[in-house]
Amino acid sequence: MFNLNRRKFLRSAIVSTSAATLLSQETEAASPEADTFKEPAQNLPIKDEVDVLVCGAGPAGVSAAITAARAGAKTQLIEIHGCLGGVWTAGLLTYIFDFNKPGL
Repeated sequence: MFNLNRRKFLRSAIVSTSAATLLSQETEAASPEADTFKEPAQNLPIKDEVDVLVCGAGPAGVSAAITAARAGAKTQLIEIHGCLGGVWTAGLLTYIFDFNKPGL
């Protein structure tokens, strides 16, 4: 009969979980995905030098930019949609609420 105590069970669980994790990471790295697009490297000019660059003007981004500027850091806030408030202000709901809609 197979004798299994708590120590042996935990040891085998940790070893098997670690092995599965290592093997899955190795498999993902070895196989390139077919639905990815790779661009060649580019030399892009630097327009401004800032201490803090905040990407995204949603509620968290605006708060971060205001806090950094008030602390004296040279701050720049950029937003892809062109208005403060993030995707909700721009009229685009996030996938969190519309995950089951076609086309999203």
